[in-house]
Order: sequence, then structure tokens, then C-alpha cells
Amino acid sequence: SVIIMDYMPIWLADNSSGNCNSLSYCPASNYTKWNNIVLDFYKRVDKYRNLTKIEIWNEPDIFFFEGRLAENSAKPDFVILFNNTYNTFKNYNPNIEIAGWRGAQNAVTTSSISAFTQMMLSNLPSQHKSFSYHPYTNSYISDFLVSDEISYLKYQCNLYGAECSHIYLDEWQPTSQTLKNQSLGQGNEYKANIAYFLQDILNHYPENITEIPYHWDDTVSYFNCPSRYGEYPSFWSSVSEAGLDNATSPVYYPAYTIPKNFATYHSAGSMIVRSN
Repeated sequence: SVIIMDYMPIWLADNSSGNCNSLSYCPASNYTKWNNIVLDFYKRVDKYRNLTKIEIWNEPDIFFFEGRLAENSAKPDFVILFNNTYNTFKNYNPNIEIAGWRGAQNAVTTSSISAFTQMMLSNLPSQHKSFSYHPYTNSYISDFLVSDEISYLKYQCNLYGAECSHIYLDEWQPTSQTLKNQSLGQGNEYKANIAYFLQDILNHYPENITEIPYHWDDTVSYFNCPSRYGEYPSFWSSVSEAGLDNATSPVYYPAYTIPKNFATYHSAGSMIVRSN
């Protein structure tokens, strides 16, 4: 499992720079207190097993951290926050995997990395044994190959001396509303996009890639629009995380969509037809 360490408690936020569009998206005013909070939170959620992986902040490269600064620009305050948080957990237990910071869509492309990504790799290369980002696009069939993005990312990591041996694609979906609306969410083109994404990863990077599909728009979830999900649960539960429909009884999304290392379950070139 993976736990995300964010956002900032309002009472602990430091907006002296004036760069925060919300106090929740600020750096800490006291990193001793922040470090104690995140470590205590981790111990409770992990139940003192030291098994849960950690991601530090969701999409800090866009408006979720100091959002008054330009998206994808360098934000030096986040280097300080990440470094403090990383060292806190490594000092507690060096075996805990820090799965990076959750980069937004443009953290990596097939031919560039953002100024924010450059900042992180250049300042903290040894702390990037893993890298996490969100390769959203309208269509995986027509826009780009995610494997090409990963290839370019690994090239850049090597230039900066960062390991980046484990890549987390922890939010992804074809975001085109046109595809989503085809046949009330049952169109073959939408399903083909899901298959194309998975096959691309399996054929090029069957090892050390964790992918977590994301239900990108709750307004058309099964809970809110059940008429759109005639094939539930055989297809839609495999591309939506558990609990994202906000339902308590019944729970429409079973809790079996979890991160897996492809190589553990599938050989290169094979096709995944469901997530379990």
C-alpha cells in the first residue's frame, strides 16, 4: 500500500512568501512539528509494520503547493519540505520505501522534464530511488506512448545521478469526455485505451513499474450515474480505485484494485484483463 503525506495543517502553514493559494498548500512554519506529525500519522496507519510505502505530497509542481507560482516552475521551498520528510522516515527506518513526490501530468513528457522536476533531481538525486507521476492524456492510442515518457525520464535521472529504479504511475486515465460518453461509458475505444496503456507498459517495462488507475471524474461514477455502468463490475471495477464512489452501503467498488509489480504477476508481452 501507499500513503501520501499531505497537505499542511492550517495552523502549521507558513505563507510568509505569499505564494500559497491556500494555507493547506504551504510549507511548514516549524519542521520539527511537521516531522513529528507525519511520522506519528505513518505509524498509526501502517500499524507499526513499516511496510507501507510513502509518497510526499500530491502534485506539488502545480497549484497544490505554493500555487501562486507558475505551474511546473521551480519551487525551492518544496526541496526543504521533501528533504525534511524524507530524512524523518529514513532516520526512523531506512528500509521504508519513499515513492517520491506525486508529479502532475507535465512533470515528464516524451522529450522534456519540467523545471520543477529538474529542481528536484538536481538538488536531491540520492532521494529519487523511486519516481512518481501522473501520465494523463485524452487518448493513449493517438497522443503518445507512456513507455516513451518513462524512457526519457530514466535518461534524465541518469544524467542527474538519480536512481529512479521504481516508477509509480499512480494516477492515469484517458480523460476525454468524448470517449467516456461513448455508449454510456461502454465504448470499445475507451476500453481499448485502457488495454493499450497496459500493453505498452508490459511490453517495455514489465518490471519495477507500479500503476494505479484512477477514476478521473466522480460526477460520472457508478454511485452517481449507475445507468452508465451496465458492465459493472467486470470492467469498471478494474479501472477504478476502491471507495472513490463515496458509497458506504453497498460499496460498489471492491477493494481489490491495489498497486502490483507487473513482473510478479505477468510476463512481458502479456495482457492484463482485470486488476486482480
